[in-house]
Amino acid sequence: MKKFPLADTAITALAPVIWGSTYIVATEILPAGRPFTAAAVRALPAGLLLVLFAGRMLARHLWWRVAVLAALNIGAFQALLFVAAYRLPGGLAAVLGAIQPIVIMGLAWGWDGRRPQWAALGAAAVGVAGMGALLLSPSARWDALGVAAALAGALSMAVGTWLARRWKTGLPVAELAGWQLLLGGLMLTPLALLADPPLPASLAISEVLGYAYLTFVGALVAYLLWFRGLSKLSPVAVSSLGLLSPATAVVLGWILLGQKLGGTAMIGLAVVLGSVLTLQLKLLIQPVVDSWSRMAQGSMDGDERAQRDEALRSASLAAMTMILAAEGMGLSSCAMTGFDAQAVHAAFGLDANEVPVMLVAVGHAAQGNWPQKPRRPLGDVLRYA
Repeated sequence: MKKFPLADTAITALAPVIWGSTYIVATEILPAGRPFTAAAVRALPAGLLLVLFAGRMLARHLWWRVAVLAALNIGAFQALLFVAAYRLPGGLAAVLGAIQPIVIMGLAWGWDGRRPQWAALGAAAVGVAGMGALLLSPSARWDALGVAAALAGALSMAVGTWLARRWKTGLPVAELAGWQLLLGGLMLTPLALLADPPLPASLAISEVLGYAYLTFVGALVAYLLWFRGLSKLSPVAVSSLGLLSPATAVVLGWILLGQKLGGTAMIGLAVVLGSVLTLQLKLLIQPVVDSWSRMAQGSMDGDERAQRDEALRSASLAAMTMILAAEGMGLSSCAMTGFDAQAVHAAFGLDANEVPVMLVAVGHAAQGNWPQKPRRPLGDVLRYA
């Protein structure tokens, strides 16, 4: 029997938690005003290390696919993210970015014909609302270019996440992550050189450690965990975990920097965490349910006798459970046979493929009820194998 991949979900969730911690590193430790430099320094060295560790070049037919993934997941996403962050309040940018799971559900429906589950879609929408309660303020600025950049960044990462699972490159996780980081870092480097001021001639120890944290933890470790998750979980499940990134940043700001977290924000945080948990459970459980249904249907497909026998067994077990539950509540209950099956069909509007197995009477015991009928000894009717 297939187990729920809860361990894979927990491991993948570490990636956005790590990314949430990088907000504090970027704002409190690194030199100010160099967003593209921080993005390039985070991606390029980590990608180079992973590619060197893989020890081989990409196959020719994979170059264009990996380059597209690198642009969507690293290059374009990071650039658009920082444009949005500079032109919008951080909370508004995060709320707009929270639409990624909904975008991926739409892609899976439009291209793959996989209709989204309403519960999953609702949980994703609730997550966006919770993010708004957690991060937005009434005075939030709606800059048009910033909003467009935030939406384009969310769309870029959503498409990249969906394609990373849809395209079967056959590359190991470390190699796939390494090439995306390396190529994405190369795309970001010209932006860093053109748009950011140069780094100081000498960096403080804390700044060096901050850049090292971005490279080795914020990129190398986090993206390994992220792409590992994409190889094992659905893109919707993985993208919904991204909501943990801004939530982690808010919690760490509250704990480490003494930032205020009001009642509305606390409610928003609870809603975000609840929506992520609901979405994960729904997406984890549904494949198991579908698998069991396929096994049951496959084992009896075309065998009407087996289907009828299984229906009788299932109905009998359900009736026994109902009788025991009734007696546990202090009621009396018993199974009834000898009824007119055709009349029951008509009275309850049963379909032609539905069989009335038995009737179950439940109620309060009347005075003078017959005692339980004699039972044969257990040894006469049960044999232990």
